[in-house]
Amino acid sequence: MQWFEFVVAEPEFTIETDTINFVQNAQIKGSLENDLWFNYLRFVSSMQGEVQKLRAEQEALEPESPRYKAITKELEEKTKGLKEYRAKVRSEYPNTFMTTLFNAMEDVELPENLDTADRKAAYWYMRNHFFDPFDLQDMRLLRTPIFEPKLVTYFEKVVPQQPDSVLAEAHKLIKKVEGDEEMFKFVVHKLTSMFERSQVMCMDKAFVGMVEAYYKTGKATWLNDSTLAKVVERSDKLAPLLCGEKIPNIILPDTSMKVWHNLYAQNADYTVLYFWDATCGHCK
Repeated sequence: MQWFEFVVAEPEFTIETDTINFVQNAQIKGSLENDLWFNYLRFVSSMQGEVQKLRAEQEALEPESPRYKAITKELEEKTKGLKEYRAKVRSEYPNTFMTTLFNAMEDVELPENLDTADRKAAYWYMRNHFFDPFDLQDMRLLRTPIFEPKLVTYFEKVVPQQPDSVLAEAHKLIKKVEGDEEMFKFVVHKLTSMFERSQVMCMDKAFVGMVEAYYKTGKATWLNDSTLAKVVERSDKLAPLLCGEKIPNIILPDTSMKVWHNLYAQNADYTVLYFWDATCGHCK
């Protein structure tokens, strides 16, 4: 169960390797992209071996010991060296896909004139520039393991988990990817699915907002009529039940099955509805 990754960019190229070590023994012909990629993988592999040895040694040391601190500094230098390697490729081969990929791997760096002690300012800068390293008009990034995790991180870890906030950010991002059909399709579908499956209370509102903006308006062209109808039906059922909305009236008998109660007629600051069923395992 071994595998390796390569770049499909040039119209014709060859890769020869063997099962002893796919990456180290790869011979590339006719592909600059794969020359850059496999050289990078070899560099990373060599560095990871050194990093693992250092971390194994560090685990046995006291955090205050001189050697522990020296290893910490060495690890920082390794990380710096990896960034410098990618920067060198970006500088020497600016028009390659590897440069696009390496750009996407970079984290947002705070400007020197920003007070790093001001956590609020640092947060807002990072949030506003989170996707700057990405070429959001290049659908090739969708075929890498970089874009989707970044998308999930942004909407689940960076943006406050409030439906209005995530929906506003979703619209901003989607506007940036509208020029690329595949990127638009992926982002709309992924975010709609995330919001629908979210375990955060009230996130249904974000799902309904996505359906209203992109599915009901005919922009979800990748769906057939049947699937689209199911998505819209799901949204329409949730719309009257969103947090902050006035729910449909409920008229039901009490436990005597003789006296009927009208939810809208309850004169109270708060009304708690407790739903249960005698045959429900969770209720039991």
